[in-house]
Amino acid sequence: MKRTIIALSLVSTAFALSAAPAATQESGDVRNDRMILERGRLLTGWLFDSRADSISERMAERYRSALGGAEGVARSVRSISGQLGQEEDVEQEAAFTRTSDDHYYRIARYAGAPATTITVHWAWNEAGEITYLRVQPTPEPAVTGHEDYRTKAELTLPFEGAWYVFWGGREPHLNHHVRAPAQRFAYDFLVLENGRSHTGTGGSNEDYHCFGRPILAPAAGRVTDVVDTVPDNSPGEMNEEAPAGNHVVLDHGGGEHSVLAHLRRNSVIVEEGDRVEAGRRLGACGNSGRSSEPHLHYHLQTEPEFGEGVGLPASFHDYIADGELMERGEPMRDQVIRPAPEDGG
Repeated sequence: MKRTIIALSLVSTAFALSAAPAATQESGDVRNDRMILERGRLLTGWLFDSRADSISERMAERYRSALGGAEGVARSVRSISGQLGQEEDVEQEAAFTRTSDDHYYRIARYAGAPATTITVHWAWNEAGEITYLRVQPTPEPAVTGHEDYRTKAELTLPFEGAWYVFWGGREPHLNHHVRAPAQRFAYDFLVLENGRSHTGTGGSNEDYHCFGRPILAPAAGRVTDVVDTVPDNSPGEMNEEAPAGNHVVLDHGGGEHSVLAHLRRNSVIVEEGDRVEAGRRLGACGNSGRSSEPHLHYHLQTEPEFGEGVGLPASFHDYIADGELMERGEPMRDQVIRPAPEDGG
């Protein structure tokens, strides 16, 4: 009988079209990363030593209650440690701080699941309370024959100002989209100020720094697909019936189509058949579709309608990534990016 690895989770930290938590590279704050790594290792040790009481008493009350209180936590911890058994090899660890919460990932092999690696993902808030724990087989990237593909369109970033790369890269530890064929090389972007994506509690879309910001055409093209009537979600909720939410697809020619998704309701100002130039406003950043907080989802695909075809690598031209000028490149998770000034300054 096949056993299923139990996942302890309150809400997913992934908010785009395909959801799968994934690890990331360490951020620039080495001292903070070291502290996160140490705490993550301690918590993981408790998990596999079945120290459920130690874990439970450090959980945020809302999370502990959702898991059935201390008894529910204990049952889940015993099940996970019992199924997986002894850890045999650690393949990767990662630490970072995202929108004020600290995150720790551990990708390892266990005696009870020899055929795959297991990802353990912890998160805790500024008060040190555990807000997230998930244990699952590490997701496998979708098979693609486009690893060496070179983007034909002269893509520029589809926004103004500085944005944060929430998901971006070609590996599961950088980008949770990699499991979906059409989104194999996708990106999620949002705006951070003082390390946070929102003001206050983030209970309203208007609290988020990127909500309502203009979304621009990354290159010249013809509009092939438009949706503009999907309501924006309340933060923390997702619309599974319309995954892309409000979106625009642009045909750049040569079999390349840009998908810009999760736009604000009634913000799209182009129609199917329109021809647009690079930099033309298409709509505004929103929180529609399978999105738990306002952000922009972008990917390049082979077909003219959302969800069709396969994904293609999307290289952008002339942008600044963490202060460095990139004449051409693929933004990576945790980078802060913005268009390069026209004067090169």
